[in-house]
Amino acid sequence: MGSERYDETVREQKRAQREQQIKKQKIALFVALIIIIAIVGVLLYTMFGKKKEEKQAFADTKWKQSVGEVYQKFQEANHLDIKAAEFTDWLLETYPEESQGEMMKKIDSGTLEELDFYNSYGKTLHVLSDEYKGYLKDSNTAKSQGIYLKEGAVNGQVEIVLGGDLELIEEEAFLQDYDNDEFQTNVPEEFIQQMQKADLLYFNQEYSLSDAGTALEGKTDVFHANAGRIEIMKQLGIDLVSLSNDHAADYGQEGLQETMNLLADAGIAYVGAGENLSQAQSPVYFIVNGLKIGFTAISGMEDEFQTEAGEESVGIHQLHDLKEYTAQIEEAAQNCDYLISYIHNGENENAQPSEEQQEQSEAMIKAGADFVIGGHGNRLQGIEYVEGSPILYSLGDFLPEGDSKYEALVKLHITASGLEEMSLMPALQSESGMKYLDNSDDQKKMYEAYEELCTNAQIDEKGVITEKKS
Repeated sequence: MGSERYDETVREQKRAQREQQIKKQKIALFVALIIIIAIVGVLLYTMFGKKKEEKQAFADTKWKQSVGEVYQKFQEANHLDIKAAEFTDWLLETYPEESQGEMMKKIDSGTLEELDFYNSYGKTLHVLSDEYKGYLKDSNTAKSQGIYLKEGAVNGQVEIVLGGDLELIEEEAFLQDYDNDEFQTNVPEEFIQQMQKADLLYFNQEYSLSDAGTALEGKTDVFHANAGRIEIMKQLGIDLVSLSNDHAADYGQEGLQETMNLLADAGIAYVGAGENLSQAQSPVYFIVNGLKIGFTAISGMEDEFQTEAGEESVGIHQLHDLKEYTAQIEEAAQNCDYLISYIHNGENENAQPSEEQQEQSEAMIKAGADFVIGGHGNRLQGIEYVEGSPILYSLGDFLPEGDSKYEALVKLHITASGLEEMSLMPALQSESGMKYLDNSDDQKKMYEAYEELCTNAQIDEKGVITEKKS
């Protein structure tokens, strides 16, 4: 009995040992399989990962080469001091997601062009270049470069509303109406709504706006409004004014300086005047919806009262040499997507531009201005297209008094491709104020009358202005 129990115990022990050995063998086999799978995974990952990295490196190289070629042409055309290779590295690092998709499709098809940058990044190459240079890190930095940043209402475009000579005079009825809360007597509600909703509203600020200074001695026509009238400009929603005209400095350097200070404090940019000659000559730029719009301004009127800026003295930008101004336009055009250049010239109460106006404006277009607007004529003058770009010789007065005459605001819709549409908002000025022409028959009469003043422009029933093809 004892022997049998012993044999049974030994057999159980051996059976347990075999089971333990089998278990260890299974564990060893399982571990071996895991190791083999891991090794194969590493090999596959290394092989395919390397290929992926090589593929990505090739794609990045192709991307940088294609983008660099387009940017190099852009850089050369605009005389920028940015190296294409450094810009492309920055662009790919800063906007990795935006750099794929449509950009890669264009690159792969060999059709990449400048407009594709705006379609992919929502910013033109001018804006991206300014961002690369650090100009746009905040509003104050941008302003130090003459750039103003503003949100736009509709992505992909900028709506600019242009007005004529803004005339704020203390002695005239408009300001009395304003003080009596009768603002809309002289400014139609339709105009107010359009001006306030525009992305950019631009006028020529014709008169001195200040409590400082004294009227220029010996000058017959001196015009002026008190400093508090800046509230009217803010109410209208004005973003930018030109000060290059024959009345902005009617109250001397002190009055002009306060005008500029008031505008700056109100957040209204100005062009065509400054604390010195360099500032007076400098363009102003607005970036709206990723588009960079430039403005220059100059006065072509005789300056017998020495209101022009000096090397270290306050004044306006005065025309002496047209070639000098066209050189400034050429440089400004190289720094923006669309350039609007203003000149204050011509003859009062003349519906037709003078030969001098035509010659000066044509030279401005040929120098690189995309749109030329004039002032001083006190009434609407016609539109002429030169090399496909419009010249609006005069938009007349805004808030004038006296004879009955047509007035208008002009709306520009600008995209990355340029001017998409230009249209009129028509009004009739009379002694009782300005009235918006909302009747189709009245509008048609106004459009027909205005078209007669135009050299090669036509106006349809909706007020849209286009070049008349011969």
